[in-house]
Amino acid sequence: MSTFKIFFSADNIRRFRTDSRITFDAFVSLMCKQYPQLFHPELRIQYTDTEGDRIDVNSQLEWEEMEKELAGEPVVKIHVVEGKTGQYFKDAPSPDPLYFYESAALSKKVVEDAPIEHLKEGIPLCLRELFPGKKILPHHIPQFLAPCIAVTDLPHGEVDLDVDIGLLHRILHDEGMRALEEGRNEDGKKFFSCLCTLKPADSNPHYNLACSESLLKNLEAALAFLRKSIELGFNNLAHIQTDPDLENLRTLCPVQFQEACLPLLAALPEPAEPEPLPQPPVQPQKVEPQPEREPEREPEREPEREPEIETVPVPVAQPVKESEVAFQLTDSMLMDPTLLSSGRNKWFCELTILHELGFLSDSVLIPILEANNGSIEKTVQEILCSL
Repeated sequence: MSTFKIFFSADNIRRFRTDSRITFDAFVSLMCKQYPQLFHPELRIQYTDTEGDRIDVNSQLEWEEMEKELAGEPVVKIHVVEGKTGQYFKDAPSPDPLYFYESAALSKKVVEDAPIEHLKEGIPLCLRELFPGKKILPHHIPQFLAPCIAVTDLPHGEVDLDVDIGLLHRILHDEGMRALEEGRNEDGKKFFSCLCTLKPADSNPHYNLACSESLLKNLEAALAFLRKSIELGFNNLAHIQTDPDLENLRTLCPVQFQEACLPLLAALPEPAEPEPLPQPPVQPQKVEPQPEREPEREPEREPEREPEIETVPVPVAQPVKESEVAFQLTDSMLMDPTLLSSGRNKWFCELTILHELGFLSDSVLIPILEANNGSIEKTVQEILCSL
C-alpha cells in the first residue's frame, strides 16, 4: 500500500467542527476501527491546502489548522500515505520495562502502593489500552499522555520511553472524572480500569469504575466493583447512598445494593444515649407572711355506706399454644399515636439512620427495633429478608 484517500461529506465536516470531542486522537482511533487492515497510526495523514500543497497532520494543533484551512470546502479529502522508510513500530515486539528509579517526579508512595514486579506488568498493559489500535507507538503518543511520557531516540531504530508513574496516575484520574462529567461513560470506564490495573489495592479507582459501570447499566459489574472498593477500604456510606452516578444501581438493584453496603452498616457505632438538657437554676421565691385566719370547721360527714359488691363472671383461662407468641403488636396498636410517639422518642437515632437508608415507615420499623433491641444491622437484614 502506498496511499489511499478518505472523503468526508459536508455533514461529516459539520459534525467534526461542532463536536468538541472529535480531536486528532479521536480521528485516529476511528480510523483504526473503520480500517483495521489498511490503517495504523504510524501512517502519514495529509490534506491538500488551498495552494495545492500536501500538508502532514501529526498533532491536535495541525488538525485544527487543517479545519481552518478547509473551512469553506464542501468536501474534505484526507490522504493516508506510507512513510519514506516503510519501517513501523507496529511490527516491533512489545516494549519491556528495563528499570525503575526515584526522582522528584516519582513519589515513594507509588512504589509502596504497587510493588515493582506488579508495575513491570501493569504499565505496558495499561498503556496499550490507551493507544489507538492498542499498540504502543513511541512517535504517536495520545495527546493527553504526552506530559507523562518522554521519548528518546536511540541508534539502530530503538527508542526509550520514560514514564512518570505518579503523573500517569493523576492524568488517568483527571481524564476519567472529566469523561464522566461530560457523559463519555465508556471513556471513563477505560481510564478507571487502567487505573485499577496500576493500583489494584486502591479503593478509589474501583469505586469510580463502579460508577462508570452503573452509568452504562452494567449492573453486575457495578456491584462487583462496589463490593471490591468497600473491601479495599472505601467507607463513605453517605456518599455511596447519594452519589447520582450510582442511581441506576440503587433503583434497579435495591436489594443487592443494600447487601453490598451491609459491611459499612455493621461498622456504624451504636447511637449514644442523649445527654439531658441543662436546666436553669431555680430561684428561691420570697414568701410573704400571711395574716392568721381562724381555722375553718369541717362540715359534718354522713356515715359512709358499704359499697354493694357486684358479682362479675370470671372468664375461664384458655390454654396457650407453645407456637403462639405471648405478646404481639397489632395494626391498631401500631397506629396508636401514643405508642408511635414513645417508640420514636426511644429509637430516635436508629430511626434517623434507617430513614437515610431509605426505610421510612416508622410503623414497621419501631416493632422490629423493639424485637432486636435497637440493632440497625439486624433490623435491615430482617426487612431485606421479608422483601
